[in-house]
Parts: sequence; structure tokens; C-alpha cells
Amino acid sequence: MRIEDFIEGARAGLDAIDVAGTRGVAHLLVDVAERGARVFIVGNGGSAAMASHFQNDLIKGASSPGKPAIRASCLMDNVPLLTAWANDDSWEVALVRELEALADEGDVLVVLSTSGRSSNLLRAAEWARAHGLTVVSMTCRTPNPVGEQSHHWLPVETDSVPLAESLFDLLCHAIAWEAKALRDGEPPRPA
Repeated sequence: MRIEDFIEGARAGLDAIDVAGTRGVAHLLVDVAERGARVFIVGNGGSAAMASHFQNDLIKGASSPGKPAIRASCLMDNVPLLTAWANDDSWEVALVRELEALADEGDVLVVLSTSGRSSNLLRAAEWARAHGLTVVSMTCRTPNPVGEQSHHWLPVETDSVPLAESLFDLLCHAIAWEAKALRDGEPPRPA
């Protein structure tokens, strides 16, 4: 891809964002904070870095004076625990083992995956859905198993990995700052 391809792809991706669906995820995360539930975030590669950054934005960026924090955790950040489960059981179930130890019914799992086909992320989404967690995913536009397991699927209008990760970054920031606006009592935007 050349610079012009990124710019053209970003324009198409921005135009295709489901604003109502994205706003719905922000509302969900505000509700999670008010209920004292938790948000777990996962991804592989560049999406793992994005998952870690999203945790930061949800805890700090979406904070509001006098309101409970959005209790977010990136399951990719505890490298010793993740690699111990991967080594002793398998990579496919390492995230499931973390969720088994930490998650409760009513929590949320956010999955960032360009393909939506990574076995470790799919197994985490399947486990979460089966155990009463709400599953949110961001993937490329192509229908995929992670998207099918999700209660809220935010596909991005590309099949390019680097462009998808750029659009995930935009969606994560948009969700965090929409959540902050909601928590700060800003009036809704007209439709």
C-alpha cells in the first residue's frame, strides 16, 4: 500500500463506520461502570497493542469526577500469566483460562482482530458468550467467526491489516470519548 492507498482507504473506512453501533458500545461501557462490572480486552499483534491502549483510554480518558471508573483490563498485558497458560495448556485456551479466573456474568469482552479467525480470540469469545458476558468485536468487514459470536460487531470497511488497525484505533478513541461525554452529562447530538 502507498500513502494514497491509506488515505483513500481511510476515507472509505470512515464513511462506513456504524455511528449508532459505536455509540451503543459506549453506552454499554458506561452501564458496565455503573454496575461495577468489568471490561476485558484482547487482541493479537498490533491489535494487542491497541487493546492495551484501549484499556488506558477507558480507565483514564473516559474518567468522570464522582463516577466509578470503567474497570478495564487488557488480558494481553500480563505476559508471564499469558505465556504460562499458553505453555502449560495451549495458546488456544490461554485467554479462556484468564477469563475463567477473572470474569463474571455481566462483564464485557472486547475482541480486536483483523481476521476474526484467530483460535485464541475465537475461543475467548465463545467462552465469554457461553458464560453471560457481552461480546464486542472489531474486525475487518468480511464475516468471520469472532463477529458471529459477538453481541456488538463493529466491522471496518477494509481487508487491509494496517488500515484495519488504524480504524480500530479511531473506533477505540471514539468509544472512550463518547463514554466520557455521556458520563460528564453532555447533551446528546441531534440525529
